[in-house]
Amino acid sequence: MTRLPSANDRLSLMLRAGEHDLDLPLAALTIQADHGRQIDVDRALERYREFEREAAGHIVEGAVVGDAVAALNRYFFGERKMRGNSEDYFDPRNCFLSEVLERGLGTAGTLAIPYLGALRRRGLSCAPVMLPGQLVVRIGEDLFVDLFDRGRIFNAAEALRKARQARGQHMVAPHELAPLSNRDLTVRILHTLKKAFRLNGHTDHALAVVIRLLQASPGLLPEIRDRGMLHHDLGNWWRAVDDLSRYLSSSTDAEDSDTVQVALAQAFDLALRLN
Repeated sequence: MTRLPSANDRLSLMLRAGEHDLDLPLAALTIQADHGRQIDVDRALERYREFEREAAGHIVEGAVVGDAVAALNRYFFGERKMRGNSEDYFDPRNCFLSEVLERGLGTAGTLAIPYLGALRRRGLSCAPVMLPGQLVVRIGEDLFVDLFDRGRIFNAAEALRKARQARGQHMVAPHELAPLSNRDLTVRILHTLKKAFRLNGHTDHALAVVIRLLQASPGLLPEIRDRGMLHHDLGNWWRAVDDLSRYLSSSTDAEDSDTVQVALAQAFDLALRLN
């Protein structure tokens, strides 16, 4: 069983601190270290910085936005063959930054880390934003890059058209979309990793991820429920009782209350019998 995260380790402190105190690549590499991957975080961080510097070096100083993106895309998606793993999206390795750089396969969230880092080294205004069901990078006001689709470039008009098709005419204009912070992007990676571990039957690893999510957002009821269900699946009966009781007491009209009630009753019965 994987070791559960500490309440006072490096990543915990970053998740609880303000946005400006969260080093995105360091957070991503520390997430990887949570799961028994053979990684020296500080050495992996330096290798990451080398990748970022090399990527930035392909952008000519003072280049206009379109030329800068084209140059970065040639290196990132051409020379280094980075791409979204559409064939096995929920392979946990897609969420581990050093393995993403090594394999060239990731999610939009993990691919965004070095891509944004390279652009920011050249002083370009950029941020990850969410279109419906899709994380993309916005550069300036009118240029968007789909990292999952090998750097496909589109403009604000196309982004708005896609958004309205998915959400209706009241979707805000793409340039009004709030950028994701470093903390937001870290949490998104954690959510993807949680689902990946659950789908692959790695319950103990999924529990470690939920603990991280609760460090980022203490008291978040869906995560308390998930922590309780994972404790239930691992046979940690009293911990399951605590979490599931807390969830139900605060979510009396939740759609999943019947399912959670059944799990709670089973956990309580087994906790009493095995105590």
